[in-house]
Amino acid sequence: MILIKLYIDGGTLKKMSKFINSIVFRNYRGFKEECTLELADPKNMTILVGPNNSGKSLITRAFAIFKDNITEFTRNIYRTTYIQDSDFHNFEIDNPIIFKFNINTQVFVDRQEPELVKLLRIPNIHLCFEIRKIKGNFLCCIYLTLNNDPTHEYDVVKEQFIYKSTNQLSRCLEMDQVEIEYLCKKLYQEVQSRVLAFDAIRSFDRTESDFYKNGSELINWIHEQRSPAEIRNCRRQVRVWLKNIFNLDDPSTVTANIDKKQLMFTFNDNQYSSDEIGTGYTMLYILLMEIVRNKKEIVVIDEIESHLQPGLVRLLIQLIRDHGDSQYIVATHSPNVLECATGDDILYRFNKNGEICCFENFFRNSESLGKFREVCNELGVIPGDALLSNVVIWVEGPSEMFWLRAWLKVYLQIYKKEKGIDFNLIEGMHFSILMTGGSNIAHYGFEEGEVSIELIEEEEVLKVLKVNPNPFVIIDSDNTAIGSAKFQRMLRIAGELNDINEYNPKFKHLCLSEIDGNSIHQITNLWVLKGRELENYVHPQLLKEFYGNRSKAPSSKITGVLECLDWNVYSSSHGVGYLLEQRGIEGIAKASGTIIHKNDLARFIFRRLSANHFELNPRDIEKPNADMINDLKENLDKLISYILKINGLM
Repeated sequence: MILIKLYIDGGTLKKMSKFINSIVFRNYRGFKEECTLELADPKNMTILVGPNNSGKSLITRAFAIFKDNITEFTRNIYRTTYIQDSDFHNFEIDNPIIFKFNINTQVFVDRQEPELVKLLRIPNIHLCFEIRKIKGNFLCCIYLTLNNDPTHEYDVVKEQFIYKSTNQLSRCLEMDQVEIEYLCKKLYQEVQSRVLAFDAIRSFDRTESDFYKNGSELINWIHEQRSPAEIRNCRRQVRVWLKNIFNLDDPSTVTANIDKKQLMFTFNDNQYSSDEIGTGYTMLYILLMEIVRNKKEIVVIDEIESHLQPGLVRLLIQLIRDHGDSQYIVATHSPNVLECATGDDILYRFNKNGEICCFENFFRNSESLGKFREVCNELGVIPGDALLSNVVIWVEGPSEMFWLRAWLKVYLQIYKKEKGIDFNLIEGMHFSILMTGGSNIAHYGFEEGEVSIELIEEEEVLKVLKVNPNPFVIIDSDNTAIGSAKFQRMLRIAGELNDINEYNPKFKHLCLSEIDGNSIHQITNLWVLKGRELENYVHPQLLKEFYGNRSKAPSSKITGVLECLDWNVYSSSHGVGYLLEQRGIEGIAKASGTIIHKNDLARFIFRRLSANHFELNPRDIEKPNADMINDLKENLDKLISYILKINGLM
């Protein structure tokens, strides 16, 4: 027995309200226990990810229950060819399969049909499909329930479905059996008319299924020319997308060869068949054309990444977000699709344990990053942390990592507010932080090229672009006098970064024709500190608090803290230790002029930094150096902007 329920909830309809809120099912194929799948809002995606045979495609296939043409049946009971013995979990045909499609009834608010108008009275109603194998046939009964009180039920003794004249819904809607059964069929058709589903393989030579779109229907539609204006408009829209969104060749004309099951694309007066044009291009064209011409509210895509390069996948996902008000359900094996997820998308990780399929919800945030790692491992994506990120930020040592994490954590909220945008940046996903080891950066190279191991020489630099192709480098200005070895090293790194940016269309227009000491700060992905070292950017209030607390320890050898009146330490020539030593504080400076406690200070900054430490004129705390704040904010803007652009978030 298969039981399919469709929830319909009332409420206030808002712009772009979702049509289906959730799907609940049980005893369906690999799913034995009841599972609930919440769906994302319009313009967002419900992403189903996991290894093969874990149940993702079963979710998309569940919508095929609406493929039957029930208009020929006088009642709400009919024979279905959709269900087979294998659709029951472990062939247990005595137990029901349950689907519940939670629908917002307010999508019917502008409709005139009396039965749909009456439904607006009901805040929660279930449309149910119960399918049983009776005498070798699969019979489906569509019925409604209110408060778990069904309009129909199965009589085991009589082996037939019967109408319950005492059900609450019939009384509430003031409908008799004939009207209720008509309403069941009407709701079925409403759902049926709003769903568009794509096969994982989209090819014109495949037989069109009753449910999935795979391209052969598109061939017939173009060939028959029943709606030439609509065909022209669809082709025109897809042509604009191919050229302006995907940066692909756009065909001047597209016709159908019905005999060979091909589309014929014309580019610059040369004609190519869909076999000649390439599988990826063809599958993308099918998808775009069907989305434009069908205008459905629920779009189900199995393996959206099929035959598409990662860059095109990202562009496709952004396009479908921007086009129409559809809800998207996407099954995928691709980590590139996960990278495109936003905070408004809903992600499900699918797994199979023996004969049981299951799934769990996870989000693209710091709490769920472990789940993201596990999913990538299950998909066979097991590179190191840096490879799993889109950007690597190269810093000198461990204390710089704490500083950078503190700055990004606090300043990102300021950046988002100022720019009027909403997103999250996740370390290990959008970016990673790696250490060069200070002067060891001299052995790092940021230029393209490969060197055979037999040809490697003693002074050969490490090719860090082989770790990650999108580096952002932070270097302090200590000992960078013009003509010094460190200055020459900075020029080399700046030139190499500038060269690789020429290959990236997002930054090519920002590349410099000449690199020198004045222009080095304009490199898109290089931050040369104007302060001598990173500690020169410490807020005076935090530095005062740090050494004030540290000097109070019984074993502390730090003196002069209470007498110090100036805690601003922004300088391009001297370290923090030297500056404070000149102001009477002893027990904190190294011979180099830096501070002894740089790692402890970095951890203190990570715990205590807040938004008011980026203000030029804060209340009730020490006032910071204006040049320091401006330089810090300018370069954090540069860093965040680089990460966002690489990740396709701006």
